[in-house]
Amino acid sequence: TSSDSLWCSFLSEDFIEKFTSIANDASHESEPSSGIFFEAYKSVQSFLADRSFRKFLETHYFHRYLQWKWLEKRPVDKHTFRLYRILGKGGFGEVCACQVRASGKMYALKKLEKKRVKKRHAETLSLNEKQILQKINSPFVVSLAYAYETKDSLCLVLTLMNGGDLKFHLYNLIPGGFDEKRVQFYAAEITLGLQHLHKEHIIYRDLKPENILLDDYGCFNFLFCFEWGIFIFSFKN
Repeated sequence: TSSDSLWCSFLSEDFIEKFTSIANDASHESEPSSGIFFEAYKSVQSFLADRSFRKFLETHYFHRYLQWKWLEKRPVDKHTFRLYRILGKGGFGEVCACQVRASGKMYALKKLEKKRVKKRHAETLSLNEKQILQKINSPFVVSLAYAYETKDSLCLVLTLMNGGDLKFHLYNLIPGGFDEKRVQFYAAEITLGLQHLHKEHIIYRDLKPENILLDDYGCFNFLFCFEWGIFIFSFKN
């Protein structure tokens, strides 16, 4: 088709015919090797590195890309964020909403006041919190976006969850509880979150409705409350 010729103009006719023939002859017993894509990969790479890249350099997207790379290299500090209202308070400090000045993205900023940490001999606990949050990379677990310190506080910038917790939704917003489909959906999200933690050898010991938070899109994330030591590491031999 005309669209095919547009997208495949950088591929040779011989390769297209060869690939089509191999794909058509493939069966469940004799599947084509992934090696047949190597020639296509080389052709695409060459095309993108030449004509397409030159065109990209002439667009405003390239200048925008350079701006973001410059921002990436800047150190993160208190001036990176705008601070908003307080969301809650913990044993070591408060949690407030914050916004990245450069991108406008919202997060939750958790402050650990150094005086309180030192007074309660919680230096190791605070370091463990940061290290564990750095290991987490799942859409179903609250994760760490940035970390920095000020003169008075250790600051952890975390995923912001605006939708309330599971306990609130279950007992206040949904009389009679959730329907079966929603229960299945939420159970799947929680299972995937636990699966990721276990893959990282982290055992979560405080899974309860008030620690499961809802985001703007209706998806749940786990909330970690490290002050009470509700996690442990599981090491393999």
